[in-house]
Amino acid sequence: MEEQEFDVIVSDMRMPEMDGAEFLAQSCEISPNSRRILLTGYADQESTVRAINQGQVHQYLTKPWDNEQLRQTVEAEWI
Repeated sequence: MEEQEFDVIVSDMRMPEMDGAEFLAQSCEISPNSRRILLTGYADQESTVRAINQGQVHQYLTKPWDNEQLRQTVEAEWI
């Protein structure tokens, strides 16, 4: 991300070395103009809210997601 700008960053909430909330929070510093989308299977609202707040998530989708909905979310215009 430090070498190239991305319009959209999609992250899963559960990842091995850091969770999606931490990853997206770090991405805000490196790529503040990117739109961030979180994929989560968590039923834990606290984790999802933390990701939205810390990672400045623009939208989240629950797993399993619908491929068409994910495609439309990624391609959607962002204001």
